[in-house]
Amino acid sequence: MKDDQFELIMTALLQFARSPSRCRLQALLQISHTLYLTCLQLRQILDLFKDSTTRCDAFAMFYNRIVDIQFEKLVRMRLDDDASTSMLQRLGYAASFPYLQPEQIHIQLSCKNFDERLLVSSLLKLSGKESPSNLKDPLYTSGEGAVDPLTLGIPKSWEQMSNVPKHGVFEAEYVCRADQRSFKMRKDLLEQMGSWQTEIGEEDVFFCSFTSKLPADVLLLTTWMIANCDTLAAAFAQMRQDKDKDADGQMSSREFEEGCKRIGFARFKGPGEQQRFQTVFRFIDIRSEGKISLKDWDALRYVEQDLKVCIGETMLFCRRLFGDVESSWAALSDGTATMTLEEWQEAWDTLGYFGPIAQIFAFLDKDGSGSCSSTAFEQLSKYEVSLQDMLGAAKQEP
Repeated sequence: MKDDQFELIMTALLQFARSPSRCRLQALLQISHTLYLTCLQLRQILDLFKDSTTRCDAFAMFYNRIVDIQFEKLVRMRLDDDASTSMLQRLGYAASFPYLQPEQIHIQLSCKNFDERLLVSSLLKLSGKESPSNLKDPLYTSGEGAVDPLTLGIPKSWEQMSNVPKHGVFEAEYVCRADQRSFKMRKDLLEQMGSWQTEIGEEDVFFCSFTSKLPADVLLLTTWMIANCDTLAAAFAQMRQDKDKDADGQMSSREFEEGCKRIGFARFKGPGEQQRFQTVFRFIDIRSEGKISLKDWDALRYVEQDLKVCIGETMLFCRRLFGDVESSWAALSDGTATMTLEEWQEAWDTLGYFGPIAQIFAFLDKDGSGSCSSTAFEQLSKYEVSLQDMLGAAKQEP
């Protein structure tokens, strides 16, 4: 759908923002057969529905009418865990699994069903190509209820679907570092299992992370660094500025904590401070090596990219509804100079907007005072570039 046509639909939906969700969804259903959407367009539609059930229905309605499946994870991020599982059930496990970006997807598959055994086999083939340890915390519960933690690893024979047990439940979560990724294998699975025929390369995919699944302290620290250091790459460099320039640029847990404090981060100060830093460090140290390198740190770049897209979407929503930044703040704050988190959330809730407004508040609250100001809000306007251009710029970052 062309941008000008999409704007007309969004404007019409916003005029009825306080109408029941099902009514607005029904209106979309009447024209859905005429529409093909980009993932960014579908994501903006989902943000207009606060209840999970309606978002799921809208996702299912348009999933097979997406024109850029390489950005599909941007839309799936708007579904919670239960909703994401529900989508796999409704659309088919093997057909709708996000093969291009399976990271952070927790699977719980019933081996009695053909479709779910097929997905088990596919993921075993993928992990065999990338790294067997990418299927994290695997667990198999037999049909009789016996639990097997698969301490010796998942049987390699399961790569052949005929060898996957026809009873019981298999569950695991997929993790993968960027330098381990086999894009060809992922694309082959997307085409074979999902029937998506594309001419995309790895450089065309916008890799991102489910911010809703991140530990709260990881999200807090990452957001603070982006707000105060401009980029995560700059934060990493500042954390190591008085270190010897060793070849690998690694940091131990102690060096990581000292580096965070060196650049001014004090939001963990108080009881449990060290444990909170440890939580963030272990999240970044995905291979449990006791040190983090620039390659490990790069995983947080996906959080940075998503935050900027979220801010861009939120400002676009404000423009559509209020016209300009100043009017948007006046409407949200009811004329006051500052807003607390509670006031901020209540204002957006009244508008019926589902976007990640709590994370945006954390970005605006740079000093940790618990409030954001009109001045900080107006600075968000620098992210009002075309969302499609924003995706293109993010993909080109090293």
